[in-house]
Amino acid sequence: MATKYLEPLYGNQDKAVESWMNGKRIVYISSDENNDVKGLVALLDNLDKDYITMSTLLIDENFRHKGAGKGLLEKAIEYSSGTQNDYLIVTVNENINSTFNLLKKYGFEVIDKLKNKHIIGQTEFVLRRDL
Repeated sequence: MATKYLEPLYGNQDKAVESWMNGKRIVYISSDENNDVKGLVALLDNLDKDYITMSTLLIDENFRHKGAGKGLLEKAIEYSSGTQNDYLIVTVNENINSTFNLLKKYGFEVIDKLKNKHIIGQTEFVLRRDL
C-alpha cells in the first residue's frame, strides 16, 4: 500500500523514504489479520515550532469505514498530546469529505483555506486541534 499511495506524492518510493527520514517522523500503521498494511498516519514533530504536522492519513479504499482511520487518528492525537506542542495541524483537500468530517468530529477546526497551492483549481483546508 505505501508504494501505491506515496509514489504520486514524492515521485518514487526512494524519495518518499528519504523525505520521511529527514526530521522526526512518527508513523503508525494499521494492518489486517494477515499483516497486510491497510492504513497509515504519519506525523512530523516540528522541533522548532509549537505544533505537530499530520502529513499523511491514508486508508486502503477496501478497508474504509471499518474504524482504521479513527484508530490511527486517535494514535496521532495520543502521541501529539504527550509532547510539548500546543497544536496538531493537518491540511485536507476539499474533495476528501470523509477525512474532513472525521477531523471535525475529533475537534479539529478550520484555520485557513489554501487555493491553488498544491493542485491548480482545488482548495485545501488547514485544520488545527488544540492539544
